[in-house]
Amino acid sequence: MARKKITYPYEFNKKIRAKAKRYSQGRLFSRIAVGMILPVVALFAVLYFGLHLEIEQFANSISPAFSVQVFIIAFMTVVALVELLPSFYFSYLREHKYNLSNYSLWGWAKDYLKGLMIEYIIAVISISAVYYFLANYAMWWIYAALFYAAFTFFFHYIFPVVVFPFFYKVKPYTDKLQRKRLLEMVHAAGAKEINNVAVALESEKSKKANAMFAGFGNTKQIVLFDTLLNSFTPAEIETVVAHELGHYVNKDMLRGTILEVILSFPAFYIVDWGLRTYSSSFGVTNIANIASLPLFIVIYTLAGFAFTPLEHWYSRKIEAEADYFGLEIARKPDAQISTDKRLADQNLSETDPHPLVEWYFYDHPAIMKRVAMSENWKKQNHRRNL
Repeated sequence: MARKKITYPYEFNKKIRAKAKRYSQGRLFSRIAVGMILPVVALFAVLYFGLHLEIEQFANSISPAFSVQVFIIAFMTVVALVELLPSFYFSYLREHKYNLSNYSLWGWAKDYLKGLMIEYIIAVISISAVYYFLANYAMWWIYAALFYAAFTFFFHYIFPVVVFPFFYKVKPYTDKLQRKRLLEMVHAAGAKEINNVAVALESEKSKKANAMFAGFGNTKQIVLFDTLLNSFTPAEIETVVAHELGHYVNKDMLRGTILEVILSFPAFYIVDWGLRTYSSSFGVTNIANIASLPLFIVIYTLAGFAFTPLEHWYSRKIEAEADYFGLEIARKPDAQISTDKRLADQNLSETDPHPLVEWYFYDHPAIMKRVAMSENWKKQNHRRNL
């Protein structure tokens, strides 16, 4: 694959850093206002004005036998309408404003509708199951958490071969020399079952670069975004793959999912307490009634906010471990430093956020911490080789 001339090693661009600061501040605002405040306020409005009871009556009039499922679909449609304009602004207009998006309006709309379709399917299945447990078991929250575990593992299992291709065009990687180098590194780390390298056409959507290990059984493969191949040197690409290899070898997806599952038990227990305490205040006398769903989601969301720092701390931990693994496997600290800096500018990432912002919102270590790790690794290995 022919590549344009790429400056190496990459150093931060001061103009881009200033732009990244503005972008990151707006992104933080959107995460707080749209990701946290808006959903809770909208759900409380639904409860306060009794819209949940109106939707319940509508669902019963449409199909008493499937009133739960009709309620879920109708309620999700209301939520989607509330979120449509903020989503359009922050994921389409603002991304174009900062030159991060390659989406056409139709391309964005297609992916947005695809995402909604998957959300509807997941919601109907999972919420129907949870309300079945609510109606039939006093300690329903235990069954709900166990179902959450099974469903989460199943979704992670099918995601690379069912969900990911639903959003991305994937083609074979044609650079035979680079493919050989990548597979040699992967096999040397013990992942001998990986024998394929594919390219996902991210450039149709954005300018952001990434890579991942995907698939199961004989479909396991390395997936490189074409934005990575077009903007990074071969050495930098190796460091990105080495990092993802660390996640794969360390079974980080499994470890992260286990933490999610563990936290779901207290989260569902808090929901149980909240429903029993507050449902009657909103005209719902039986917590197993599907009309309690907006309150259910409010309580579960607030519990999730409380657990976020723990989840992000653990995520930063395994990301740092993957960085160190990548240094040990690829042994290219200069390339890894260059990669971190190039990624930060390309994605308009904040390099040194306020400690409280990093503590709560960041699931990866700050860029300067990642750069410092590579620099320290380089110094230590230089001393060892003297």
